[in-house]
Amino acid sequence: SMQTEVIRLGKPLAIYPLEGGYDDPDGDPMVRAAWSVREAPAGSSARPEPADALRSEVFADLQGAYLLELEVEDSAGQIGRCTTRITAETSGDGLRIELVWNAGAADDDSDVDLHLKRAPNARWQASGDRGDDCHWRNCSVCSNEGAGGGEAGCRQLLSDLNRSPQGPPPQVLWSAPLDDDDPRLDLDDVQGQGPENINIRRPRDGTYRVGVHYWDDDGFGDSTVTVRIFCGGELARAYDPLVMRAVGSNGDDDTEFWEVADVVWAGGACRIQDLGAAGCPRICDNGTASVTGCPAGQTRGRACR
Repeated sequence: SMQTEVIRLGKPLAIYPLEGGYDDPDGDPMVRAAWSVREAPAGSSARPEPADALRSEVFADLQGAYLLELEVEDSAGQIGRCTTRITAETSGDGLRIELVWNAGAADDDSDVDLHLKRAPNARWQASGDRGDDCHWRNCSVCSNEGAGGGEAGCRQLLSDLNRSPQGPPPQVLWSAPLDDDDPRLDLDDVQGQGPENINIRRPRDGTYRVGVHYWDDDGFGDSTVTVRIFCGGELARAYDPLVMRAVGSNGDDDTEFWEVADVVWAGGACRIQDLGAAGCPRICDNGTASVTGCPAGQTRGRACR
């Protein structure tokens, strides 16, 4: 039988406990419990852990709606089901950019990086605590690599921060003091699929540029990446999956860089300007991107028709 659905609201990048129950009118013991994801935002890798117990939890990794189902079976083979719907609403950020890649792929250790420049004429890879480019070197609240418990530790830290009134702190000083008009990268994901997301709680008026750098394929090969831009909690632009080539390694000059779009922010609202024509994304090598930016009207050195 199907029980009434439970509906919950909260923020993305937070852990949600899942509380299942078992009650058999015949007194038959439970022999199996299984949680599954029935619906999730495109590109999500959210999975209940553990999946085979009445009590579980799930990390809502992207903004959007999730539907989770618990199925239980008794010793007589009778099945019962119930569902929980989680809506991971806006994180309270005026500007939010999400990057995912190779959704659902097995054995993906590729490293793709999200970047946000404070102005179109600023330089990519300009790091430092006042750098014009918010990315993994200077802007991450937590990294999956190294100390801090890896991916599980980062997810717990971000979940705790997103449950607090203040939320995760800004990381790069674009306008003093360091506060809600400065950016942060919530998670530097180096182990495949993402997500990575960059946020500004209350952006200043201006034009921000979004970029994606294929740092290293780590043996995976070409990667398929997707970018979504949210303004005021609403989806403003979703880019179709795009293949970035596995050339170069370890972020060297030969690796690929995609200049995605400009976000024009004015008066608390945004307008998205694509940087490439249809079928001709603005992709160049990282060496060119970090010095002059990718040439307009070109993909990988070829002019758009």
